[in-house]
Amino acid sequence: MTRRRTFIHYGAAALASSIAGVSPLNPLRRSRQRSSADSTDVTPEPTPTPEPTPEPTPERWHTRVGEPRWYPVGTDEGVLVGRRREFFVLDSKDGAVVWRYEADDEVADVTVEDGSLFGVTEVGDVFRVALDSGDELWEREVDVLHSPEIAVHDGSVFVGEYSLYQLRADDGGVEHTFDIDGDRIRGITIDAQHIYLPRHNAPLLAISRTSGETRWKYLGERRYTSPEMTDVFTAGDQVFATNGRRNVYALTAGSGEKQWAIETDVAVSVETVTEDNVLVEAYDDQREESTLFALDRSSGEENWRFERDEHTLGPVVLAGGHALVEAADRTGTVFALDPATGEIHWQFECDASLSDAPLVFDGKVYLASQSGTIHRLELSSGTETRSYQTESSDNNLTHNSAGLYYFDGAVVYGITRSLKPA
Repeated sequence: MTRRRTFIHYGAAALASSIAGVSPLNPLRRSRQRSSADSTDVTPEPTPTPEPTPEPTPERWHTRVGEPRWYPVGTDEGVLVGRRREFFVLDSKDGAVVWRYEADDEVADVTVEDGSLFGVTEVGDVFRVALDSGDELWEREVDVLHSPEIAVHDGSVFVGEYSLYQLRADDGGVEHTFDIDGDRIRGITIDAQHIYLPRHNAPLLAISRTSGETRWKYLGERRYTSPEMTDVFTAGDQVFATNGRRNVYALTAGSGEKQWAIETDVAVSVETVTEDNVLVEAYDDQREESTLFALDRSSGEENWRFERDEHTLGPVVLAGGHALVEAADRTGTVFALDPATGEIHWQFECDASLSDAPLVFDGKVYLASQSGTIHRLELSSGTETRSYQTESSDNNLTHNSAGLYYFDGAVVYGITRSLKPA
């Protein structure tokens, strides 16, 4: 989870209620005491109709978690939930709170890597917490304030806002501090050789990971909006970015030299990069329509485009030789496209638009529609194998090796992967 995200160990489910605002919601049945009449002269009392036995559902447990700042994330150690300054893990088996961690100040950004939660507060306290135990492994104060970014790559932690720090992931020691000209960072993208920093009203900056020196800067052409770069992706020896969300650029990673650029009249974002293509989504805010098109990585030429009238397209998910994209109209149709040609492999129409991006694992696709339905499809064919109707209209999905989970804005539910009754 790259965006927005003295431990007390709780060994039993019963202790979960001691954490403020967090309690397992296992239903408690009220026992009914029957009284027998000593005389047949007693006037009969109305007998309430017995409540029908509820039909079995896929639900294994559910736990109220309040209003987290970040969506819950499935990890090998359980389901991680993050609020503004506290984090806790729910046991995958029963939803009980396993541990809780509370930061000294509100947390600005978090990420999960190497079995740990890495975070930075709004006053610059960087920390690492072990997900299996909740133990704080280290904490380091750096000179960043308000809205710092954090990223972890290859044994290093990068934290920045108007300055950038590189810390050792194992102990939090400072490896480098970088000069970024005092401009605010819009994100941190890292590969084996460089750190790429898109910045507000400033050129895209590439810094050497080994020397800390600036390797190059690139400022996009000003056309409709600011020339600052956004949506930075790296693939091989190329860097792909947009500027002002109007133009798309391909740059050489080592030198920053422009390989090609395209100009558009609408807002664009780089969704993902495949072996041959850069998949870009363009949004026309006048017509409220989106188009997904594939640009050749070497030339920038358009190889294919996918568009549907009166549709807004959702995020693109690459899986199993498909590019999954939702046409977010009232039906919420999901298309599986060939990333190389744009050919439609299959499509599936939900009963409403999706409330979350498609979730793919173990050869299955899980879709959460705004009608409250969770669909389970075969990735290879798009055939629906099962569905489950929840009581919420806005669910977010996550998973780990132990199960499937959905979050309705206040409660995390553990359900079976098969969507069959638990």
